[in-house]
Amino acid sequence: MWSAQTPSPSLIIKPILQLRHSPQLATTLTPLLTTPSKAKLLRFFTSSWSAAAMDGTQTIAGVDSSPDHVVGKWFSVPELRLRDHYFTVPLDYSLDRRTCPKISVFAREVVSVGKEEQSQPYLLYLQGGPGFECPRPTEASGWIGKACQDYRVILMDQRGTGLSTPLTVSSMLQMKSGEDLAGYLKHFRADNIVKDAEFIRTRLVPDAGTWTVLGQSYGGFCAVTYLSFAPQGLEQVLLTGGIPPIGSGCTADTVYRTCFERIMHQNEKYYRRFPQDIEIVREVVNHLAESEGGGVPLPSGGILTPRGLQTLGLSGLGSSTGFERLHYMFERVWDPVIAPGATKQISYYFLNAFEKWSSFDTNPIYALLHESIYCQGASSRWSAHRIRAAEGVQFDAIKAAKEGRPVLFTGEMIFPWMFEEIYALRHFRDAANVLAEKTDWPPLYDIESLNKNKVPVAAAVYYEDMYVNFKLAMETASQIAGIRLWITNEYMHSGLRDGGGQVFDHLIGMLNGKKPLSHNRAQPLFPAHQKVRNHSEKSRFQKMQRLFTSVARSLKGTQGFCTSNSDKIVASVLFERLPVVVPKIDPVVYAFQEFSFRWRQQYRRAYPDEFLKKSDARGKGDYQMDYVPAPRVTEADKTNDKRSLQRALDRRLYLLLYGKTIAAPDGKSVWHFPEKVYKSEETLRKCAETALKSVIGDLSNTYFVGNAPMGHMVTQPTDNTPDLQSFKCFFFKSQVIATNKFKIGKCDDFVWVTKDELLDYFPEQADFLNKMIIS
Repeated sequence: MWSAQTPSPSLIIKPILQLRHSPQLATTLTPLLTTPSKAKLLRFFTSSWSAAAMDGTQTIAGVDSSPDHVVGKWFSVPELRLRDHYFTVPLDYSLDRRTCPKISVFAREVVSVGKEEQSQPYLLYLQGGPGFECPRPTEASGWIGKACQDYRVILMDQRGTGLSTPLTVSSMLQMKSGEDLAGYLKHFRADNIVKDAEFIRTRLVPDAGTWTVLGQSYGGFCAVTYLSFAPQGLEQVLLTGGIPPIGSGCTADTVYRTCFERIMHQNEKYYRRFPQDIEIVREVVNHLAESEGGGVPLPSGGILTPRGLQTLGLSGLGSSTGFERLHYMFERVWDPVIAPGATKQISYYFLNAFEKWSSFDTNPIYALLHESIYCQGASSRWSAHRIRAAEGVQFDAIKAAKEGRPVLFTGEMIFPWMFEEIYALRHFRDAANVLAEKTDWPPLYDIESLNKNKVPVAAAVYYEDMYVNFKLAMETASQIAGIRLWITNEYMHSGLRDGGGQVFDHLIGMLNGKKPLSHNRAQPLFPAHQKVRNHSEKSRFQKMQRLFTSVARSLKGTQGFCTSNSDKIVASVLFERLPVVVPKIDPVVYAFQEFSFRWRQQYRRAYPDEFLKKSDARGKGDYQMDYVPAPRVTEADKTNDKRSLQRALDRRLYLLLYGKTIAAPDGKSVWHFPEKVYKSEETLRKCAETALKSVIGDLSNTYFVGNAPMGHMVTQPTDNTPDLQSFKCFFFKSQVIATNKFKIGKCDDFVWVTKDELLDYFPEQADFLNKMIIS
């Protein structure tokens, strides 16, 4: 608990200083220093840094050690070379830098092997958070491996994280009161992170030149702050899932009002994926509610309550593998009853996994400053808590469990009761309350500067992003002059990490006018800007701009999309059956595998019979087949029955219907995909679901991949079809799940065809379909 001692009114909060005896050894010193002792310590720093410089720590590429910059030696991981930099920066840049408290900021420089002394442009990476350190590379993989081909990558631990005077659960306990800690933490938002970056740039980049900034999630928020107040330091900016709301006041209220809809949709998707978890989660909630004290003890000393259990949605509902990780946790939620009469209880495995899930014990800044990152001149007043209460009973876990409804998990939200139930946060409850009521937060964005922006900016906007709302991101994008958008549902919020460098390649390609190295299942749906080189491109550019404007305007309305009176919006479904068996092995590969197997069989180690059961034939004699595989060629293949799903088992199949459709000339029957004209549905995806449901009935054996279309096509009248009404067709992907037969109706005929066969049905659209369907 906080000390009951009352601090002196004249108390000045001193920084937590990073004491470095050498570039390889650091210890943390954190007392509230008196002026004389601080002077002695600073003299010690100066002598230590001078000694380090004489010891050879200033090396390569003209980067020198100095009293405010210590450079380490190069070291290696597979295919990469790295070296460490420590910078001494002001805690508060508004004070006199000669006398103000200082903190240390750590940055790691990463280059490809052999490029240590080469002249390359610099790229600064800003990590998501708030309150999380940069990744520690172990090899040249992912986006870091891609970036190091052309850049010197700088991984900067944002102040308070990693090796940048870390604010940990233990170090923050040195503050005497919640007010002192809150007064210290107010300096750890995006505005000062950007000032740190500028401090580093002028000392690290040759001739204080510009650098590229890559901002992931909250790092993107910081990058937009950078664009607002220090664009002179920027060569270009890449944003991945990190376009912030930039309105004045507390935009956290806007964020939470908007994101609850997305959170409910993610809950729906999770329970559709793992319906067995509905009852398991309800059972856990009832158990917690009926336990003494309304919950069960956690290994660290905290308590797990029903509302605490709901916070698993923070990571479980928004990342690429979150659904699976959450499901596997609930697989082992209960201890087995191995003794007669023992009571049922939640397993230690589950309780331990719950605590490790959130990282509050290792990265407490996230909980303390999460709502503050949205504040400019206004207090948050526990925004998420207020907005959740306004949602009524939908997120009441106990009530939902008693009424037999699915228990809804919550998303990226911090609640005041967390500082009571989570042991690592209990000591910081007072500081959290002070920060929640603080009103004099300085501005984080300058809309006028963003409107006049001249720095090239490219942004990946994830349509299904649970953490950065798509609608709010689009509103902000409209305020950043020159921004180029890549809107996709191929990745979730963790796309930069999951994409293996493809997201990075795509954004760089958008800015440099090169074809992106990464593949994309569909071209960007709504490009905001692109270069215009000739008349034909200008015409196409204007058409796409009109489409973008139409969609952007509709996002502010109650419907998902809008269109003019003359054009129609059509939702079409690419209904896909995935391969049932693996593709047939090439004969040469098969022959090699067979040879390798027989070679191993001939020279494998023989075991004495006494080590083997007499009835066990394994390890002796010839290789035995315990099963007879089903034939790869089915009767449907032999008879070329295209109405059957039991054909082309090693290929993807797509459903085509024959009948009347919107594009059919003179009302004649033609081949087409399941489709429907968008009218009054809540979203365009709902329209697509209705289209497929009208053909196959029940949708329980289908899975729609994402909420956004995978591509679109514009159809207009031609000389041959002057009466054809123009329309825009948006394609959604849905997949067959756990069945090999559908009762298909409302059409004259239907077929299940491979991609090659599909292109034969639509020769005029073959190029479009070939790009949209990568299989």
